Amino acid sequence: MKGQEERVVPGQDMKPTILRPIRRRFVFEFFFICFVVALGAVESYYIGFYRFRFTDLVLILGSFYFLLMAVRGRLERKVVILFFIYVFYIVARILNELSSDLSVQETRTLFGMAAVYLAPPIFFVVRDSRVNRKILISLLVMGWVFALLSQLGLLVWGESYAAGPVNLGSILGIRSRLGTISLDYMETTNAIWRAFSVGITLALILAKTPLRMKILGACGLILQYGGGGGGRSSLLFLLVLPLIVFAWGGAISRRERFRKIVRAGAVAMVLTIFYLWAPFGYASQIKSGGSHYDRATEVFVLLTGGWSQADARGGFETRTLVYEQYIEGILSSPDIFLLGTGLSKGAAFEWTGLAGLAHNMILDVWGLSGAIGLTFFLIFFGIAVYDVRGLLRATSEGTIGQLLGFAYSIAVLYMIQFMLVQPTTADRSFMIVFYLASGLLLPITRWVTENPSESSKVLS
Repeated sequence: MKGQEERVVPGQDMKPTILRPIRRRFVFEFFFICFVVALGAVESYYIGFYRFRFTDLVLILGSFYFLLMAVRGRLERKVVILFFIYVFYIVARILNELSSDLSVQETRTLFGMAAVYLAPPIFFVVRDSRVNRKILISLLVMGWVFALLSQLGLLVWGESYAAGPVNLGSILGIRSRLGTISLDYMETTNAIWRAFSVGITLALILAKTPLRMKILGACGLILQYGGGGGGRSSLLFLLVLPLIVFAWGGAISRRERFRKIVRAGAVAMVLTIFYLWAPFGYASQIKSGGSHYDRATEVFVLLTGGWSQADARGGFETRTLVYEQYIEGILSSPDIFLLGTGLSKGAAFEWTGLAGLAHNMILDVWGLSGAIGLTFFLIFFGIAVYDVRGLLRATSEGTIGQLLGFAYSIAVLYMIQFMLVQPTTADRSFMIVFYLASGLLLPITRWVTENPSESSKVLS
């Protein structure tokens, strides 16, 4: 009414600006990344000393949009201040390292790692955008299609990182049509479509869905986790994920929450048993010999024998030893503790195992950028986790909003799984994709709460 203050919905355009035509920022980039990465059509190109990847286009757009939104007052002041302090810190590090005698390779690594650390604007820009049901379903379907293509043998890399492929192509007599295309160069970047595929599969199982959808989810589970790749992180992911989803999902009473946690524990046990059983696995999938069961359960030695026994356990001891070496290196001097070894290193401590990387996001970031850089990273990461919780709490049982909310929350948690056990924070393409995907969480929450006619439709 006239004279009353207009209610502004979070993320809604407050006035006509140049930003209005791009309210759904990065939707095209999402599809582009899914398509190109899945088909392995692009690797990288050298522009002078810099190794340019197509995901850098998203980084450039993200930085442009961030600056434009900051000027237009579309971002919270504290976010803008925080990020510009962070940029000043990274730029100061770059200038300081350039002042030393760097080789061409070290200079290339310096700017590549700087791009990794300057990716958070993508998260904040996407976080302010708008989405709808059509976009969300399309992304999930695309992820599942690419996963199925890999299982049919039509893509070179299958679901090995998800737990070992169920090679339907071999079973059906289908020969790979793309055998000359290699995805070796950045296999973890495929997590953008693999995460969507795993997300919708487990959402169909964990959300309140009809029986036919449960059966569809079970089929996806067989494809993604029936191959027995032996990944320990996948075992922990399936064990812990239902507890997170049920504990955070919806605003419920204490009694109802207890019932949900019991239910989550039962579902986690079923998923874990299926994963350890691996009915479609084969011996060549297992790294370092041994059985899938032995490799997958190595992590439990921490509970039964402690850290010292983990150091002596075949396969798992590499991780524990490198963690110890990283902590020793980080604490070796005040400079390294606060500022790290330098971004031009790429790997903070080359004398350690696992190619000098800790395969853990906290240790890898701490080793390269120090406690200061780690603090900024944990702030950005913490906002993403907060958005996961917010999305899960915003959904209502048995609705399309719950199914899509669960799917995207699980997809981001799946990518976080990689960050805990793989050297992904040194992978520019993966981190760009992570910020792109996690930035969607708040827009989906906004869609769920602002569009009850769409998101509250009961699944039947």
